[in-house]
Amino acid sequence: MNGKNLKYFVLGVSIVAAGLSALAVTIPNSFSAGQVISAAALNANFTALKTAVDTLEAKPTTGLLRSTAIPVSCETVAAFTNTYTKIADLGTFNKQDANSTIELTFTGRLYVQSLTSSNGAIFELRVDNNPTATGRIRALVLSNEVGGTGVNATMNGVVTGLPTGTHTVSIWVRAANNGSGTEAFTDPGCFGTAQVLVKEMR
Repeated sequence: MNGKNLKYFVLGVSIVAAGLSALAVTIPNSFSAGQVISAAALNANFTALKTAVDTLEAKPTTGLLRSTAIPVSCETVAAFTNTYTKIADLGTFNKQDANSTIELTFTGRLYVQSLTSSNGAIFELRVDNNPTATGRIRALVLSNEVGGTGVNATMNGVVTGLPTGTHTVSIWVRAANNGSGTEAFTDPGCFGTAQVLVKEMR
């Protein structure tokens, strides 16, 4: 590399380094005019810059961090009362950021064969068998909708305060009022069209 090209090369590195310094990136080596630059020192600077850029690209500070789609098959419970009964564990997701919020969205069809002394069946999504403490993640099948082919439903809500690691999404059901019911289904007919979308947000 001749002297002129080396000058522009060093200038370019300096500009990039100056730009990243605002992001608290430590550049290990600085150079002055007329100084002989070693390959090791130059490579160390490039390594520091690459590490900083890779970190910024890998971990956005806000917005969607990651998402997981959990397929929901035809799960059922034969009978239920006015207290919540688990239908099934639907699947798992991995939470990677300690300060993130989890958003759950179920889309699919729900079915109840019969209700006794109740005007509806309430379905609920839970994480690690616990309901959300922030609002509700529920859907309702009314008494005039039981039987038939089921109803299209969406459940959406957020879960906060979860530690990092693997967590399990489950679906539960209960009869409204003091009634009872039979054959609560997800994805009646087993068409494979239902899912839970899990989003990790900051």
